[in-house]
Amino acid sequence: MNKYYQLVSDWLASNRTKIDDLCIEIAVSDSFKADMQSSAWVDLDHPMFMGRVSFWNNGKADLEIINVETEENAYWAHCEELSFSAADEWLNRFYQLVRSQDKSNASR
Repeated sequence: MNKYYQLVSDWLASNRTKIDDLCIEIAVSDSFKADMQSSAWVDLDHPMFMGRVSFWNNGKADLEIINVETEENAYWAHCEELSFSAADEWLNRFYQLVRSQDKSNASR
């Protein structure tokens, strides 16, 4: 197994409680090919936001969050080497966006 795919698998397992708390769906691509341009992804789907981490065999990654209603980018980052801290920052931003939207909707 590719070390970045393993990193993402371990990261998902360690953040399962936070992900479940958001009541979001997770989709994960299931394999890499042998070449260095091969990629994989993790999607988080929520009614208000969609998030994706796209990562390649060489460790590069793009992390993004899209507002479903406006279709605007709420967050985007590129990493030369994917790490737990980069994925944590992405998930924390996703969590904050969803929670702030929940509070906003509750006050209406």
